[in-house]
Amino acid sequence: MNALAARPGVHFAVVGDDLVSLDVPNGAYACFPGVGSAIRFADDGSVWPLLSEVREPLLEAGLLHACPVTRPRASPLPALPTNSAWRTAEPKVEPSDRIRMAAAAVRGVTAYWARPFGALLAEAGRRRQAPPERLDSEIGRDAQVFDRLLPFVPFQGECLFRSYLLLRFLRLAGRDARWVIGVQTYPFQAHCWLQVGDTVLDDAAERLCGYTPILAI
Repeated sequence: MNALAARPGVHFAVVGDDLVSLDVPNGAYACFPGVGSAIRFADDGSVWPLLSEVREPLLEAGLLHACPVTRPRASPLPALPTNSAWRTAEPKVEPSDRIRMAAAAVRGVTAYWARPFGALLAEAGRRRQAPPERLDSEIGRDAQVFDRLLPFVPFQGECLFRSYLLLRFLRLAGRDARWVIGVQTYPFQAHCWLQVGDTVLDDAAERLCGYTPILAI
Protein backbone atom coordinates (compact mmCIF):
# COMPACT_ATOMS: atom_id res chain seq x y z
CA MET A 1 0.00 0.00 0.00
CA ASN A 2 1.45 3.37 -1.04
CA ALA A 3 1.49 6.34 1.28
CA LEU A 4 -0.89 9.20 0.64
CA ALA A 5 -0.69 12.87 1.58
CA ALA A 6 -3.31 15.34 2.67
CA ARG A 7 -4.26 17.72 -0.08
CA PRO A 8 -2.77 21.18 0.58
CA GLY A 9 -5.01 23.05 2.98
CA VAL A 10 -6.60 19.90 4.42
CA HIS A 11 -6.16 19.08 8.11
CA PHE A 12 -7.28 16.09 10.16
CA ALA A 13 -8.09 15.34 13.78
CA VAL A 14 -8.97 12.04 15.42
CA VAL A 15 -11.81 12.56 17.89
CA GLY A 16 -12.42 9.38 19.83
CA ASP A 17 -12.82 6.82 17.08
CA ASP A 18 -13.96 9.37 14.48
CA LEU A 19 -11.90 11.18 11.85
CA VAL A 20 -12.68 14.85 11.23
CA SER A 21 -11.30 16.81 8.29
CA LEU A 22 -11.06 20.55 7.74
CA ASP A 23 -10.74 21.70 4.13
CA VAL A 24 -9.50 25.26 4.61
CA PRO A 25 -9.72 26.47 0.97
CA ASN A 26 -13.36 25.42 0.82
CA GLY A 27 -14.20 26.24 4.44
CA ALA A 28 -15.71 22.77 4.86
CA TYR A 29 -15.65 20.14 7.59
CA ALA A 30 -16.39 16.43 7.19
CA CYS A 31 -16.71 13.63 9.72
CA PHE A 32 -15.97 9.95 9.08
CA PRO A 33 -17.39 7.98 12.02
CA GLY A 34 -15.65 4.94 13.41
CA VAL A 35 -12.43 5.14 11.37
CA GLY A 36 -10.11 7.04 13.71
CA SER A 37 -8.21 3.92 14.72
CA ALA A 38 -7.71 2.89 11.09
CA ILE A 39 -5.51 5.80 10.00
CA ARG A 40 -1.94 6.79 10.83
CA PHE A 41 -0.18 10.12 10.38
CA ALA A 42 3.61 9.99 9.93
CA ASP A 43 6.15 12.68 10.80
CA ASP A 44 7.06 13.10 7.12
CA GLY A 45 3.53 14.26 6.31
CA SER A 46 2.31 10.96 4.88
CA VAL A 47 -1.08 9.51 5.73
CA TRP A 48 -1.67 5.76 5.98
CA PRO A 49 -5.29 4.57 5.84
CA LEU A 50 -5.04 0.98 7.04
CA LEU A 51 -8.26 -0.18 5.39
CA SER A 52 -9.50 0.27 1.84
CA GLU A 53 -12.89 1.18 3.31
CA VAL A 54 -11.15 4.24 4.77
CA ARG A 55 -8.80 4.98 1.90
CA GLU A 56 -11.37 5.17 -0.91
CA PRO A 57 -13.84 7.64 0.68
CA LEU A 58 -10.99 10.02 1.56
CA LEU A 59 -9.62 9.85 -1.99
CA GLU A 60 -13.07 10.31 -3.51
CA ALA A 61 -13.69 13.33 -1.30
CA GLY A 62 -10.44 14.87 -2.53
CA LEU A 63 -9.00 15.08 0.98
CA LEU A 64 -6.03 12.83 0.20
CA HIS A 65 -3.98 12.34 -2.92
CA ALA A 66 -1.23 10.00 -3.99
CA CYS A 67 2.02 11.91 -4.39
CA PRO A 68 5.58 11.90 -3.09
CA VAL A 69 5.69 13.43 0.37
CA THR A 70 8.41 16.06 0.58
CA ARG A 71 7.27 18.28 3.41
CA PRO A 72 7.31 17.60 7.16
CA ARG A 73 4.15 17.77 9.18
CA ALA A 74 3.19 21.11 10.63
CA SER A 75 4.36 21.98 14.12
CA PRO A 76 2.51 20.06 16.85
CA LEU A 77 -0.88 21.34 17.81
CA PRO A 78 -1.07 22.91 21.27
CA ALA A 79 -2.60 21.06 24.18
CA LEU A 80 -5.98 22.30 25.32
CA PRO A 81 -5.68 25.28 27.66
CA THR A 82 -6.04 24.76 31.37
CA ASN A 83 -6.16 28.43 32.34
CA SER A 84 -8.08 31.44 31.11
CA ALA A 85 -7.43 35.18 30.99
CA TRP A 86 -11.04 35.80 29.99
CA ARG A 87 -13.04 37.97 32.36
CA THR A 88 -10.66 37.41 35.25
CA ALA A 89 -10.17 41.15 35.89
CA GLU A 90 -11.58 44.51 34.85
CA PRO A 91 -8.64 46.73 33.91
CA LYS A 92 -9.01 50.45 33.41
CA VAL A 93 -9.53 51.17 29.72
CA GLU A 94 -7.19 53.89 28.52
CA PRO A 95 -7.80 56.24 25.56
CA SER A 96 -5.00 54.46 23.68
CA ASP A 97 -6.89 51.18 24.13
CA ARG A 98 -10.00 52.68 22.55
CA ILE A 99 -8.01 54.04 19.62
CA ARG A 100 -6.38 50.65 19.02
CA MET A 101 -9.73 48.88 19.25
CA ALA A 102 -11.24 51.32 16.76
CA ALA A 103 -8.37 50.71 14.35
CA ALA A 104 -8.71 46.93 14.71
CA ALA A 105 -12.47 47.11 14.20
CA VAL A 106 -12.50 49.47 11.21
CA ARG A 107 -10.03 47.36 9.26
CA GLY A 108 -10.98 44.03 10.77
CA VAL A 109 -14.71 44.17 10.09
CA THR A 110 -14.13 45.03 6.44
CA ALA A 111 -11.47 42.35 6.01
CA TYR A 112 -13.54 39.72 7.78
CA TRP A 113 -16.71 40.15 5.75
CA ALA A 114 -14.85 40.59 2.44
CA ARG A 115 -12.71 37.44 2.65
CA PRO A 116 -13.43 33.73 2.66
CA PHE A 117 -12.36 31.51 5.54
CA GLY A 118 -9.13 30.37 3.90
CA ALA A 119 -8.02 33.92 3.15
CA LEU A 120 -8.49 34.95 6.79
CA LEU A 121 -6.29 32.10 7.98
CA ALA A 122 -3.69 32.79 5.28
CA GLU A 123 -3.47 36.43 6.37
CA ALA A 124 -3.05 35.39 10.00
CA GLY A 125 -0.27 32.98 9.04
CA ARG A 126 1.63 35.53 6.96
CA ARG A 127 1.63 38.14 9.71
CA ARG A 128 2.38 35.73 12.51
CA GLN A 129 5.01 36.58 15.09
CA ALA A 130 6.37 34.27 17.74
CA PRO A 131 3.95 34.34 20.69
CA PRO A 132 5.44 33.85 24.14
CA GLU A 133 5.42 30.38 25.63
CA ARG A 134 3.61 31.68 28.68
CA LEU A 135 1.04 34.40 29.18
CA ASP A 136 2.52 37.74 30.13
CA SER A 137 0.76 40.61 31.85
CA GLU A 138 0.47 42.73 28.69
CA ILE A 139 -1.32 40.07 26.65
CA GLY A 140 -3.52 39.16 29.59
CA ARG A 141 -4.53 42.78 30.03
CA ASP A 142 -5.15 43.16 26.30
CA ALA A 143 -7.54 40.20 26.37
CA GLN A 144 -9.48 41.76 29.25
CA VAL A 145 -9.58 45.21 27.64
CA PHE A 146 -10.75 43.70 24.37
CA ASP A 147 -13.60 41.92 26.15
CA ARG A 148 -14.74 45.18 27.74
CA LEU A 149 -14.66 47.07 24.42
CA LEU A 150 -16.12 44.34 22.19
CA PRO A 151 -19.79 45.25 22.90
CA PHE A 152 -19.16 48.59 21.19
CA VAL A 153 -18.07 46.96 17.93
CA PRO A 154 -20.79 46.59 15.27
CA PHE A 155 -21.57 43.28 13.62
CA GLN A 156 -21.15 41.09 16.67
CA GLY A 157 -20.55 37.58 15.38
CA GLU A 158 -19.44 34.09 16.02
CA CYS A 159 -16.22 32.88 17.64
CA LEU A 160 -14.34 33.17 14.34
CA PHE A 161 -15.06 36.89 14.13
CA ARG A 162 -14.20 37.55 17.78
CA SER A 163 -10.91 35.66 17.70
CA TYR A 164 -9.93 37.25 14.38
CA LEU A 165 -10.61 40.73 15.76
CA LEU A 166 -8.73 40.01 19.00
CA LEU A 167 -5.76 38.81 16.97
CA ARG A 168 -5.71 42.09 15.06
CA PHE A 169 -6.02 44.02 18.34
CA LEU A 170 -3.00 42.20 19.77
CA ARG A 171 -0.88 42.60 16.66
CA LEU A 172 -1.44 46.35 16.54
CA ALA A 173 0.55 46.43 19.79
CA GLY A 174 3.23 44.05 18.49
CA ARG A 175 1.84 41.05 20.39
CA ASP A 176 0.59 37.71 19.18
CA ALA A 177 -1.13 34.47 20.13
CA ARG A 178 -1.92 31.14 18.49
CA TRP A 179 -5.25 30.94 16.72
CA VAL A 180 -6.63 27.46 17.41
CA ILE A 181 -9.53 25.70 15.74
CA GLY A 182 -11.04 22.70 17.53
CA VAL A 183 -13.76 20.18 16.73
CA GLN A 184 -15.99 17.81 18.62
CA THR A 185 -18.52 15.17 17.58
CA TYR A 186 -21.96 14.03 18.77
CA PRO A 187 -23.09 16.64 18.05
CA PHE A 188 -20.50 17.94 15.61
CA GLN A 189 -19.28 21.43 16.43
CA ALA A 190 -16.31 23.57 15.48
CA HIS A 191 -14.98 26.34 17.67
CA CYS A 192 -11.94 28.62 17.71
CA TRP A 193 -10.03 30.63 20.27
CA LEU A 194 -6.73 32.43 20.89
CA GLN A 195 -4.18 30.78 23.13
CA VAL A 196 -0.81 31.60 24.68
CA GLY A 197 0.89 28.67 26.33
CA ASP A 198 -1.71 26.94 28.49
CA THR A 199 -3.99 29.99 28.69
CA VAL A 200 -7.00 30.82 26.50
CA LEU A 201 -7.56 34.55 25.96
CA ASP A 202 -11.18 34.76 24.83
CA ASP A 203 -13.08 31.90 26.43
CA ALA A 204 -13.30 29.79 29.56
CA ALA A 205 -10.92 26.84 29.69
CA GLU A 206 -13.72 24.59 30.96
CA ARG A 207 -15.77 25.27 27.84
CA LEU A 208 -13.00 23.95 25.60
CA CYS A 209 -12.39 20.61 27.32
CA GLY A 210 -14.62 18.77 24.85
CA TYR A 211 -12.77 19.98 21.75
CA THR A 212 -9.84 18.44 19.86
CA PRO A 213 -7.53 20.92 18.07
CA ILE A 214 -7.42 20.40 14.31
CA LEU A 215 -5.48 23.51 13.21
CA ALA A 216 -3.38 26.18 14.91
CA ILE A 217 -1.76 29.23 13.37
